[in-house]
Amino acid sequence: MKMQQMSNKPELIRLISSYKQNKYFDYNLVVDWAFQLIDSGIESENIYMLASFTKPVDSGEIGSYISAVLRELDISEKTGDAGILSELSYYLSEIVCGRKTRVNLADVYRIALDTNCAFELEPFYRLYYAWDELDGIGANYYYEGATKENIESILKKEAKKWMDQHLTHLAQ
Repeated sequence: MKMQQMSNKPELIRLISSYKQNKYFDYNLVVDWAFQLIDSGIESENIYMLASFTKPVDSGEIGSYISAVLRELDISEKTGDAGILSELSYYLSEIVCGRKTRVNLADVYRIALDTNCAFELEPFYRLYYAWDELDGIGANYYYEGATKENIESILKKEAKKWMDQHLTHLAQ
């Protein structure tokens, strides 16, 4: 089954498929995803089990059901570079859409630190610090031209550019 049939947010599915390697994974997203699947007519015992978890979700109890649902839907679990790219795809697509921009930038920054800025993440590393400086001292020395007025649009532009360059690597 194609990802687009399961969700209107394929990046969310990519993020979920990388849950094992993401120590900061928000398991509450999986419960919401299970309800999306049920609402779209995709049902199984494991999907109902995912939907039955109450938030905040205990990561130790839900993992086996996530893996089972991914197998049922013929979605491979992502690890290594593929897992990192899947995570980045989610966070950067959220930034492009203007959702929780600062929170998602912090997640991209965390990945930049964890990977030593691999995957061409330096602009996000610098934007993270620039935004902090703009809030703290009203100026920034990390990203040339970024101001309080334009930093969010610069971030969206960088996220879109990254997505355009890397999306082909994320095909399922």
